[in-house]
Amino acid sequence: MIDRLSQLYHEYLHRNAIVASAVFIALAHIESYYLDDPDAKLVHNLTGLHIYSPIQWLERNEKGREEEES
Repeated sequence: MIDRLSQLYHEYLHRNAIVASAVFIALAHIESYYLDDPDAKLVHNLTGLHIYSPIQWLERNEKGREEEES
């Protein structure tokens, strides 16, 4: 999976910087999980903020729309 993410990153690097950035964040998050190093834990925590915060934001927005429709 890490190899495929690296391929995707290099594929999109010059075509779409936003997609390349998203792939890089996912790649760094996964790789840092398996390393036993304080810097790797910091990377894992920081990339986790980029991954989980937007998901929670989307869930709150969807819940708010459901309440408005009721």
